[in-house]
Amino acid sequence: PPQYTLFAKNYVQNGEFDPFDDTRRSVFLKSSVTVVSLVVFGTAGIGILQSNLVGLLFSLAALVCFWLFMRRVAGQAAGLLFLFLAAFNYNLLFYGRRPFLEHSLAFFAFLAAVIIMYARRNWLMVLAGASLAVGIFFGKAIGLVLLFPFLCLFVYRYLFNREDLGRSRVTRPVLFAAGFLVVTVIWFFMTYLPSQAQVSGYYGEQA
Repeated sequence: PPQYTLFAKNYVQNGEFDPFDDTRRSVFLKSSVTVVSLVVFGTAGIGILQSNLVGLLFSLAALVCFWLFMRRVAGQAAGLLFLFLAAFNYNLLFYGRRPFLEHSLAFFAFLAAVIIMYARRNWLMVLAGASLAVGIFFGKAIGLVLLFPFLCLFVYRYLFNREDLGRSRVTRPVLFAAGFLVVTVIWFFMTYLPSQAQVSGYYGEQA
């Protein structure tokens, strides 16, 4: 999908992200895939291989994060079983090497889940909330459906996790929401306001 890495390619080649002033794809321009593509293209050159490397980096990082999550929730054996099954999954093998925004969403969402499960300090919940918001607003908007699973995760930890005691059971979700809100506000002023019609049209298609 060249539309996701096109802006980084333009910048490395011409010094401009959008030389044709094509605001229809402003959501693609202001995405985490563009940021990683800049790094990859700037260090390894421009090409199909480098473009696919962007998707591969996100995919592998997402797999590692989900393995860490499964390891914490269900144990070492379940985590290894997940990696074994993922190694033979056709969709992951075929699409995991392409720079789709979904891979960015998966990485940041799983990273948020890992922070929630492993973090001992409450303030790290801000980073977890921010990570999920980055995956949604600077990744793929369909990730809004993940808000419900994360709500269930916090409810589960509130009811059954003995590590979250006292005020931490309330403080952690509040800090998570604060981190999510901060990134949402940044996205609103950075992406939505400058191109309201185009962004609204894009999200309308996603719905």
